[in-house]
Amino acid sequence: MSQKDQQHEKRDAPQKALIQQLFDILLKSDKLKILDIASQDTCSTAVIETKLRNDEYTDVDDFKHDLDRLFESVLFKLGPDRAQHETLQRLYQFASTSLRFENNRLGRKPEKTNDEDELIDNSLHRKTALFRPTPDGFVFSDASYHKATSEKLPANIAEVTIHPTTAEAYEIPPLKQTVAPAARFPNKVFKHEDKHVVPIQWLDYGAFSSFAPACDSNNANVSYESTYMGRAAKRFRRWEKKQRSLQSLSKSPVPKMVESDNTPGSSKADAGDAVDTAWLESQGFDTDAIIEAAQKELYQVDELLDQKDIDNVLERNKQLFEQLLQCQEHRFSLSEQRWGKIEQKEQDIAETLQKRIHDLVSTLPPKSLVPSDEIPVAMSQLPLLETAYRGSLPPNKIFAFPTTDKADPMPPYANITPTYAKERWRLVDVAPIPRVPMEK
Repeated sequence: MSQKDQQHEKRDAPQKALIQQLFDILLKSDKLKILDIASQDTCSTAVIETKLRNDEYTDVDDFKHDLDRLFESVLFKLGPDRAQHETLQRLYQFASTSLRFENNRLGRKPEKTNDEDELIDNSLHRKTALFRPTPDGFVFSDASYHKATSEKLPANIAEVTIHPTTAEAYEIPPLKQTVAPAARFPNKVFKHEDKHVVPIQWLDYGAFSSFAPACDSNNANVSYESTYMGRAAKRFRRWEKKQRSLQSLSKSPVPKMVESDNTPGSSKADAGDAVDTAWLESQGFDTDAIIEAAQKELYQVDELLDQKDIDNVLERNKQLFEQLLQCQEHRFSLSEQRWGKIEQKEQDIAETLQKRIHDLVSTLPPKSLVPSDEIPVAMSQLPLLETAYRGSLPPNKIFAFPTTDKADPMPPYANITPTYAKERWRLVDVAPIPRVPMEK
C-alpha cells in the first residue's frame, strides 16, 4: 500500500466510524422497530449493515443516499397510524441533522498546495464540554472551543457537543397574537354615523307661502332626498299599522252557535266543520275553554300526520310558516317597546317548525345541501385532534381546557396603582428553589 493510500485511509477512518456509530444509535432509538418494515428489494437495514461491514461507503453522501431510500421505503409501507408517521419523521430529522452537523465537525478541505492533495482538519470549532457521572447526577465542565487531539480522556470522563436544533414546521406566533390586547376605552369623539340625525324642516307660512321659503336646512345634517325618503318610510309604516288594525277588527269572533242545515247560505260541509256549542253546553262543558284550547294547540298536530308522505309534511310546514308570519306581523304592528316581548304561542310555533325542518334535512345526504368540493374543506377544519385552533381563544381565557383562571384586563396606566380592588391583585407565585449541596 502506497503512502498516499495510507493517508486517504487515515483520513476516511473518522467518517466511517461516524457512519457506523450514527447508524447504531439510529437503530437503538427506533423503539417501535419501524425501520424493519422497509422493502427488501430497494433498501433495508440489513443491506446498510452489510455495506458498513464491507466498508463500501466511501463518503457520507453515499450513506445519506441509502438512508433516504430506507426512510422512503418505510414511508410507503406505513398505514394510516398518525403516531407511526410522527415517530418516523422525528427519526429522520434526528438522523439527517446529526449526520450533517457531525460531518461538518469532521469536515476536511484540500490544502492550498500544488505538490500534494492532502486534506487538513477544518472543523467548525463548536463548543464542547466534558462531563462525568456522580452518585446523584452528572458534573459538567465549562464549554470551550475544543480541538481534537490524539490523547485519550481519563476513565469515566466523556465529551459532549450541543448542536442547535432546527425550528418546527409551523410558524411561531408573534407577540401580538399571544399577549392579550390592552383594554379599549370608549372614544370621546363621536363618529359621523353615530350623531343624531336632524332632517330638513318644511315651513308653512300660510297665505305667505307663495313667496316664503318652503324648507329650512340651516340645522340639518342630511340631504333633502334623505329627509323625503325617511318621511315617506314613516308615512308608509303608519299606513301599514292602520291597515293591520283594520284587518284585526274586521275578523269576526268565533260563533257560539252553529247554524242549522235549513239556514239559507249554509252547507253541510260548514256545519260538519263547526263546533256544536249548544250540545257541549247541554252536556256541562265549558265551550269557551274548549275552543280556546283547540285554537292554541292547532299547530301541535304533527303526531297525527304521516311523516312518510312528503306532500303532507310540506303542507304542514307551510301552515306553520303562515301562522308564524301572522304572529310576527301582529307583534311588529305594536309599539317598539313590545317588539321584544315574544308570546309563548309564537315561540312554540318557531320551535316546532325548526324541529320539523331539522328532521326533514337530516334525511338528505350532505351533497344535496352543500357543494361536493366544500365537504372536504369543512372536514379538514373540524377540531378532531386539538382542543382549539391556534389563536382562536378569547383574550380573557388562558387555557383551552376548563379552568377557573381568567386573564384580568390590564389597568389603564401600567405605572400607577391598579384601579380595581386589591382583592383582585394577582401576584406571581414563585416556588422556593431548593438548595443543592455542591461538591468541593
